[in-house]
Order: sequence, then C-alpha cells, then structure tokens
Amino acid sequence: MNYKPDKIQPIFPILKVTLALGVFYLIAILISPAKIYTAIYYLRIFIPLVIIAAVYMIMASRNAEIRIEENSITLNLDFGRNKSTEVDYSFINSCTISQNALEKLFNVYSVKLMTLSTEPKVQKEISFINQYMIFSSKTAENINQHINNIKRLEV
Repeated sequence: MNYKPDKIQPIFPILKVTLALGVFYLIAILISPAKIYTAIYYLRIFIPLVIIAAVYMIMASRNAEIRIEENSITLNLDFGRNKSTEVDYSFINSCTISQNALEKLFNVYSVKLMTLSTEPKVQKEISFINQYMIFSSKTAENINQHINNIKRLEV
C-alpha cells in the first residue's frame, strides 16, 4: 500500500526552521553593539535561508511516499536524490496516532512509530520517517490498523 503525506506536511518543518533561524536572529541582534546594522545584515541572510529551506521542504514533501509492505515500512523521497529509508517491522514496537495543537488547526494527524531499539541507526530512520507521517484522519487510521495488524500477526 502506498500513501502520500498530506499536502500541508511541509508546513511543520518550515515552521521549525523559521523558528530556529528567528531565535538565532534575535540573539544576534540582542548581543550586537550596533543593533540596526546587525539587524539589516542578518535579515539579508535570514530571509533567503527561510525561502530556500521552504522551497526545498515543499518539493521534497510533494515527492514523498510512504510504502507499507509485508516486512517493512518505507519512505521514498524522489526529489533531488532518490532516497529510500526502510524500517523492518521487527524494530517497530507500536504505532500511535496523535494530534498536536498546530495539527488540530489543519485537521491532520501524525502517525508515530515507536521502537524499543536503542541502535542509533534505527532511531534515526524511524525519526526521519515519522516527520513525513502526517495524514488525514481516515488515512492515519488505515495506516495504524495495517501496521498493528501486521504486528499482531508477528506475535
């Protein structure tokens, strides 16, 4: 089964990058003796960085696809470089659906994969896949049921 993330999925990483760059911008202004010159200089850097990051995240998200297979869950990104991240179901402990305050505004849900593995590689792969697991209510329920059914069959 193939699933595309919700079309507003890139909003969440864009907001995170913008917030991180904004905090850096504010700190630079606060510690600078020549505040107006520093503000103008860093603003010329800040705005293009946010725009470049936003365009990249939108394009990457548009080409993202979650594939649920018999033995694993795979994230395929076909933008820039073909990247495929695959996690075997044996590493997945559970699957949950959640919705934070920002997701409630857009009526989307996050599907989170939980693991008991302490291996950094597995943690990194699951974290990477989790950021693209934002779907409508029905799709999130389908994915959750499918993964949980596969986990029950393994036991």
